[in-house]
Amino acid sequence: MITYVPDNLWGEMLPSIDNMQLMKDCLEAERFLLNTLSVNTAVGVYGSKTTASYIQYNLLSFPIESFQNLYHNMVSVIKPCLPEETHIIQCWLNVFRGGEFIDWHSHRDKKYKVIHGFYCVNVTPSFTEYKFKHIPNEIFKIESKEGLLVFGKSNDDIHRSSPWNNPSVPRISIAFDIIPLSTFSKKHIRPNYFLPF
Repeated sequence: MITYVPDNLWGEMLPSIDNMQLMKDCLEAERFLLNTLSVNTAVGVYGSKTTASYIQYNLLSFPIESFQNLYHNMVSVIKPCLPEETHIIQCWLNVFRGGEFIDWHSHRDKKYKVIHGFYCVNVTPSFTEYKFKHIPNEIFKIESKEGLLVFGKSNDDIHRSSPWNNPSVPRISIAFDIIPLSTFSKKHIRPNYFLPF
């Protein structure tokens, strides 16, 4: 396990993931999502349509072997780091092309005890930056590498990805929030949005 920020942010390489197959499946999922969802054309801070529409789907609900393999790897790495209680996961697809990126943003308030993160599918060369309210005046830069799983506490942090400048292939990552059922609010219930973790 890699520690980027003690007690806040970690990483782990997942060598058993076939990233070439996962990339193909992500692009197929992107086509499906863009043809199926009510995608907001104003992507704003999110940088891409599949990211801006994250509340409309859960990528892990797709019956695709590479997504299920990633899910099982995530469970084996992250679940031992969680308190012993029931958790749920929401997961979405980030596909960035030609200068696109996700700008500074946060996930859920720290009172919900959420773990958020991402898995790097096709990301080289790029990076993700984090700022933590309790560590002022520091920016933590994580170099993106295919096969890297990054996760951490939603602990009053904000983060963003670098702009993607490779015109030949998209930057692809898979992002997620893991939420304890004990802090989950029923107002967030949506079909196809949360799965057991």
